[in-house]
Amino acid sequence: MSPFQLYIGVSRETREFKSDIVLSTADITYWLNKALDELVDTRYAVIDSDEESKRDLDTLIQESAALAAGTGAVIYDNTLGYTISKPTGLRYILSEKAGITVNSVTKTVNVRPISLDRLNFKLEDPFAEHNLSFGKAMPLRYEVDGDIILVGKDDYIINTYTVTYIETPDRFVILDAEDQTEYSILPVKTHKELISIATRMILENESNPRYQTTTIEELKS
Repeated sequence: MSPFQLYIGVSRETREFKSDIVLSTADITYWLNKALDELVDTRYAVIDSDEESKRDLDTLIQESAALAAGTGAVIYDNTLGYTISKPTGLRYILSEKAGITVNSVTKTVNVRPISLDRLNFKLEDPFAEHNLSFGKAMPLRYEVDGDIILVGKDDYIINTYTVTYIETPDRFVILDAEDQTEYSILPVKTHKELISIATRMILENESNPRYQTTTIEELKS
């Protein structure tokens, strides 16, 4: 379908349940974006156990590789923090790796995500993953002010950070209502579901008892 057909589809399906409803182009734009977010979020929730859901998100899966900034700033005793610019549109991280150098040997290691409120606990823990042990270490990662911070020790260097992630899809805008090119942000098989989700949201917002919450499995059928 084209964006134009998606807009028409939402308008027609909504009127099948509430014939007197008045929807502006701005209204449909708003609800299509809400539906887009719900579809992506529900697919991501089962991506590890459902291959079809992963395929539905293939067009949104990106990879970003970045150099760690500088030599690392001391943030606690012998602990260094490396600042990485967060990839634009990053929504969900699927996997992440860091390139580190230990005694002139460079290797690729996993990264351990932590919340900011757990940072001090990790920094004071001599057995935390970011401490070098038998030539191995797993840098910590947290986010602050839109940046990614990798945490390591001064007995190794963090060189690179590579992340595979699901990006937030481009938003619908009002001008899309006239766009008759193929909508390719998500696969064609999801387009009818996108219409159904937007319709459900609109009618639930209108408190229509005939079209209350519909399960994702029903929407897929």
